Amino acid sequence: MAIVTALIFGLAPAMAASAGGWNEWLKAGGRGNSGFRRGRLRNFLISGEVALSLLLLSGAGLLMRSFLAERQVDIGIPTGQLLTTQLSLPPKQYKTTESQARFLRDLLPRLQNLPGVISAAGALTLPPPNGGIPSDFDVAGLTHSERWKGDMVPCSWQFFQTVRLRLIAGRLPTAADDDRKLKIAVINQTMAEKYFGRQDLLGRELDIEALKNAPEPVANPRFQIVGVVSDMKNDGVRRPAVPEAYVPYTLAGYGAYEVYVRTFGNPAALSTALEGQVLTLDRNVVPQGTTTLENALEVSIYARPRFGLILFSVFAGIGLLLVSLGVYSVISYSVSQQSREIGIRMALGASAGDVRSGVVTAGLRFICMGVGIGMLFVFLVGRVLASQLFGVSWYDPMTLGSVTAVLVVVGLASSYLPSIRATRVDPAIALRHE
Repeated sequence: MAIVTALIFGLAPAMAASAGGWNEWLKAGGRGNSGFRRGRLRNFLISGEVALSLLLLSGAGLLMRSFLAERQVDIGIPTGQLLTTQLSLPPKQYKTTESQARFLRDLLPRLQNLPGVISAAGALTLPPPNGGIPSDFDVAGLTHSERWKGDMVPCSWQFFQTVRLRLIAGRLPTAADDDRKLKIAVINQTMAEKYFGRQDLLGRELDIEALKNAPEPVANPRFQIVGVVSDMKNDGVRRPAVPEAYVPYTLAGYGAYEVYVRTFGNPAALSTALEGQVLTLDRNVVPQGTTTLENALEVSIYARPRFGLILFSVFAGIGLLLVSLGVYSVISYSVSQQSREIGIRMALGASAGDVRSGVVTAGLRFICMGVGIGMLFVFLVGRVLASQLFGVSWYDPMTLGSVTAVLVVVGLASSYLPSIRATRVDPAIALRHE
């Protein structure tokens, strides 16, 4: 591709040079008229560089603003000091729901007693902003025309204190509820507002259809609502939370848990201790993906937009470098070709400021043409990038204005050095050549 590119872009000037018209070329060289008004193809290519650079810089700027907006989204819980790991219980050893629940019931006090641990919990859900198990819901005594949908999360009673979900109404599950195996449920704020509105919901019975199809089906999946907690992102960070219900983990027999440990200090320092406690309890249960919640978010949520931002930024930086080199080289070449003309103008009374102004204006002409073409490109292809953006529109005026300002500054800087050299032309030498 490099060789083909060199051949293609070397072909046009080679054909122009071999096209004849030597008298015109010699006359132009003698009069010094081969300056800013000639070389239309060269000027068009420089303007094209500016347009492409504007497109890349705009993309990088939009992705940067989108990435920053995504990082500022509140997922609903404090992410610091939280350690997570995934446990998959061997099905031959843990066949029943009771045996699976017993393992977690034995593990959590061990983790709770580790130095530096505030609380520990287990739940059948990946770390936020992932949700639980999709399910249809129904409430006895309430009629509705559309199907009520959301997520269902079996969890231990310590889950709410560990991840720090705020209690809004009612109460939270307790160890006594766990011992008595009560069928109670806690719902999130979105479910309360979307499906109940201002109706009194505490004490109502919630049917969770997904439990009928669980590995160990629940024949009567009806739970009494005892509390409402704050929302936690469960459908990605870019979308609002979906309705979610939390039920006891001592049912359904899904055979897998996500363990959450809230610590006083750096949670990563307790990774080995957490895994050690699990293996001590059962060597056949191997923890997977032990990491802090913040690191999990970096890998699962922020890695992709960060990669796009870095990729765009690298190409945008290269494009900006090419623009500065292109404008500088074209203006420098034009100044060298116009040295006699500039000398004559200075001999006739043109000041150094007039010469510099003319050279810089020629450089800004490339920038303005390129910006105009680039803006057209942005509005033509911007919608393609819109699907990757969050919290910012693809035609964001602040980003486009900032990118244009950067290109103008680059054009001024690239033209200023050749303009200084132009003012050093000796009029006497230029007149003697004429």
